[in-house]
Amino acid sequence: MTFTPPETQKKALSFADAAERLIREAQKPLSYKELTKRALGDKLIETQSETPAITMHVALRSDMKRREQRGEPQRFIFLGDGQFSLVDLVSGPPSQKTKSALIKSGSRV
Repeated sequence: MTFTPPETQKKALSFADAAERLIREAQKPLSYKELTKRALGDKLIETQSETPAITMHVALRSDMKRREQRGEPQRFIFLGDGQFSLVDLVSGPPSQKTKSALIKSGSRV
């Protein structure tokens, strides 16, 4: 067994932080399933979950809810059909589909 100094060890990201990185790199919305596939493939996250895609979805929705409850700016937006984007990447007024998804999630439009 070899020793790896702590400063060179790669630390796994949270599901939400990994999703933010992947969406920013893609510069487009991604589904929670695609985010999970890429995050696991790039070894950005570690999980023991048997359903990591569901864990990703719950983590992103929880991040959105927590930020709303604290009055903090949102970083994610749920676009419906399992698609997430970053608020700062979505330009212009939300589409009707996005408005519907926001209303269902309890977010303000």
